[in-house]
Amino acid sequence: TFRPSAALITSFAPNHLDWHGTEKSYFEDKMRIAARMSGDDVILFPHRLDRVAAHFAGHPARRVTFGPGGLVTWDAGRSTVVVAENGTRRDWASLGDFRARLPYDLRLVEEAFLACAALAWALGLPASGLGPLLEEFRPLPHRIEVVGTSGGVTFVNDSKSTSVDATVFALGRLERPVVLLLGGKDKGLDFRELLPAARGRVKAVVAYGQAAGTIATQLADELPLHQAGPLDEAL
Repeated sequence: TFRPSAALITSFAPNHLDWHGTEKSYFEDKMRIAARMSGDDVILFPHRLDRVAAHFAGHPARRVTFGPGGLVTWDAGRSTVVVAENGTRRDWASLGDFRARLPYDLRLVEEAFLACAALAWALGLPASGLGPLLEEFRPLPHRIEVVGTSGGVTFVNDSKSTSVDATVFALGRLERPVVLLLGGKDKGLDFRELLPAARGRVKAVVAYGQAAGTIATQLADELPLHQAGPLDEAL
């Protein structure tokens, strides 16, 4: 019976395959968020998600895309949210010189912020709330969270990355060479999808937990790799 008036899909990548069995089953379950939505409702998703766009091509709800090429985009150079509608582009929210006031790196939340901006625009909310939203927001724990430095090594807790896609996102935002602790539960993911982001950036992988064997099989020929048991041994 669940029916939201607005459904926001931020991403799709293979995950939880130990539960869903197949990527197709996982995708279909995730898309059920819009199963009972009607023409009075709105579905939002990134423009780059062609599979999601195709799935909702005949859906009666209004569809709003965000990100490069989408209906709602972020002009980082001008700190402006831009809306492209009916063949024209217009500035919807100009935030000015706000970055210096942020106690965090905007790159870590830029995509999520644009999703919120698109939702606000789609629901007719005022653009004036976006600046205070960014300044008051504090990134959550476990997501590219710097937890300390020892012996010249910076330790980053990214345990929120429970999919390959999320780990790729994190690697793209770390500028120093990385020793990647990778493992935990084996959910049937393909860790070889990490390689484009890892080459030239990851100096070694420490595989641990239930997934250690899978990680070693898939990555040992491409990256320096060490196998460990539980997390304390990996550390």
